[in-house]
Amino acid sequence: MPAIALGFVVYLGLQGNIARFVYREAAVHNRRSPLLIAIVAFVCSIVAVFLVDSVLLVLLVQAIAIALYRLGAARNRSATPP
Repeated sequence: MPAIALGFVVYLGLQGNIARFVYREAAVHNRRSPLLIAIVAFVCSIVAVFLVDSVLLVLLVQAIAIALYRLGAARNRSATPP
């Protein structure tokens, strides 16, 4: 079980930044409720830490997911004719 200490506070800050990214992308793509999507992403990341018992694994999965999303978005932009 992860310890609730300074490291966990830093983790919450990182998750806040990721939730802000999720909110911004959901708003750009005109999703119904970007705020709700961001809150769900934040809460799910906290729950995942307790289920997996590894902060680094959750951060790694999130980093890979964001990288793949950004790569796909860049590919779609370059494939779209001007």
